[in-house]
Amino acid sequence: MTLMLLVAHFLALGVAVMVFGWMIFLQRRNRAADNINHSAGEFSPPHAAAMRPSTWLAVRSLGPEAVRAVLADKDEFFISPRVNGWVIVTGSGLPDPGDDVDACHLFLTAVSRELGHVQFFHAEKFSAHHAWARLDDGCVTRAYAWAG
Repeated sequence: MTLMLLVAHFLALGVAVMVFGWMIFLQRRNRAADNINHSAGEFSPPHAAAMRPSTWLAVRSLGPEAVRAVLADKDEFFISPRVNGWVIVTGSGLPDPGDDVDACHLFLTAVSRELGHVQFFHAEKFSAHHAWARLDDGCVTRAYAWAG
């Protein structure tokens, strides 16, 4: 009876060692594959949040043409098609509230005067600074920001 228990314990220990060995093998194989992808010049982000822009606008609009007309003097924007009544704007032409909050405010109020309902989003990945503002017809109706 004691011998059977001892054999059962060794069998369980052997299975556990095999499972942990298999997990280590898979981890090393995945790490090696990642190193090959990175050395070949391919980019594979760790998760979808790495692809998100740090600053964007959501504009309630009839279409991207109206937004494009207001932002026509600048080529630094990506203007999405209309989705459920909203047009999303991203790009380097959007102001960073951390650089100059007054310039950001003036930009947003000017856009909102022309387009009506505008929401501004800003979220920096590394510093964790973030801001949100809602503007209606050129007036800030709600706003929030955190910069440490």
